[in-house]
Amino acid sequence: FRDKVKTEDVLRKKANLLFGETPITHALIETINASILFNIEESELWRKVVVGKQDVDIAALIKKLGMSDWVSQGLQFVEDGSDVCPFCQHHTINGDFRNKLNNFFDEGYKKDVAEINNMQANYKASCNDIVYKLKVMEKKKKGMPKSFLDIIQIESLIKALNATISEIYGSMTRKAKEPSRQITLPSTKDIIEKINA
Repeated sequence: FRDKVKTEDVLRKKANLLFGETPITHALIETINASILFNIEESELWRKVVVGKQDVDIAALIKKLGMSDWVSQGLQFVEDGSDVCPFCQHHTINGDFRNKLNNFFDEGYKKDVAEINNMQANYKASCNDIVYKLKVMEKKKKGMPKSFLDIIQIESLIKALNATISEIYGSMTRKAKEPSRQITLPSTKDIIEKINA
């Protein structure tokens, strides 16, 4: 009799599994590919002091005054053919001085500055894409009954990621404005790994 009850209980459990509540199908969760972010965050260019060529005779003065960024920004306001200095508003810009400035801010300097701006733009685009995917995932999972994701933890990680991205982007903006500034960027790697876990 005891074996019969035990067998009957086993059969009831199996029947409940087969004919009971229909299991919920969950969509696969896309892992976040952030390799672009990680490569940009780890670039040596952020720690590089980007200044002009040091073998030009005005380089010593610019370096001594620590004014490389200021002079570079001011060059944007020197009009072609004009001899008016954008800083002092006097007629001090001649062809020789203009050549010295152009030699100081050589192709290497311009290439580094362009790369800083390019990395910043790529970083912003990649971040926007990742944050969008996370918001879509979060929204889908909130609407599902019995979601196996810890929505509160995901929301917390998304907030931490957004805060880190804002901090990084602010540092990148400062570097773009002042290429001679050395910056160390925090990493989003730990947060993204936790989201992907």
